Amino acid sequence: MAERIPILGKTEFLFQGDVDSVQTVILKQLIPSDGIRSGVLEVRLFSHSGLTDSAQATVRAVNQAQSRDDPGVFLVTSGASNVASVTINNTLATPMLLLGPLAQPIGAMLCVKLDWSQGSDAPSGVEKIVIGVDLVGRAGV
Repeated sequence: MAERIPILGKTEFLFQGDVDSVQTVILKQLIPSDGIRSGVLEVRLFSHSGLTDSAQATVRAVNQAQSRDDPGVFLVTSGASNVASVTINNTLATPMLLLGPLAQPIGAMLCVKLDWSQGSDAPSGVEKIVIGVDLVGRAGV
């Protein structure tokens, strides 16, 4: 049986970054995932506009832990240590459902974030994406 974990309802994001800049938006933290063994990161792309050829948005699920020593500190895996990821660029038709399979290891908690990379092309104005995000997990042994 699959469990749907709502992360983000339909939401508009506006970006206007410097060339080669990256901006990160935390969508949801401390998502219980200790029973999940497989599944998908589900991104619903409703629309996009104004994206340059080099701009891209990546929705990532990464392992996360809350520090027992300092409960206000949240630790996440970095770099290429994604449990799942989905990339959006200006070549995608809309609306579209994008799926990123969950990969092991899946820790006890997940964090889902949106990384906006402007790339090498300067924007001529505001770049916009409208997305919704869910995790769909399946328990296993």
